[in-house]
Amino acid sequence: MQNNRSVSSDQPPQIVGYRAGNTVKVRVRDLAKLGAMLDGVIETGANDFNGLSFGLQNPAPAKARARAAAVADAMERAGELADAAGLALGTVLRMTEHSNVSRPAPMMEMSAPRGSMGDAIATGEVDVTAQVTMVFAIAPGLP
Repeated sequence: MQNNRSVSSDQPPQIVGYRAGNTVKVRVRDLAKLGAMLDGVIETGANDFNGLSFGLQNPAPAKARARAAAVADAMERAGELADAAGLALGTVLRMTEHSNVSRPAPMMEMSAPRGSMGDAIATGEVDVTAQVTMVFAIAPGLP
């Protein structure tokens, strides 16, 4: 680390300023109150805003539904392909899954009155997706 005072100086260092910071994370469950809460944060003196993110409080049920739908879709498609090839599906040999809950950045409405966040946040959706890969044993189909 380098300082700006001379090595031969016997003067103690002099503080000429300081910087302090604080980070606060807030969870809002009632989105109708979000704009007023943001207004309050700004009025209190926040001058650095790291943004909003939306998510599900409990994503497990939505992930389970997405996985079930992905498996049903994969089995239906595999059956269609097997039929087209004149084959029959056997047992599932391997199955892998990847699920995701998207956290899209909220859009700020530019038409909101200056100084008020009350109606500035556009509504949106949180997507829950699941992708499955299934490997089936196959057998010759019936003639």
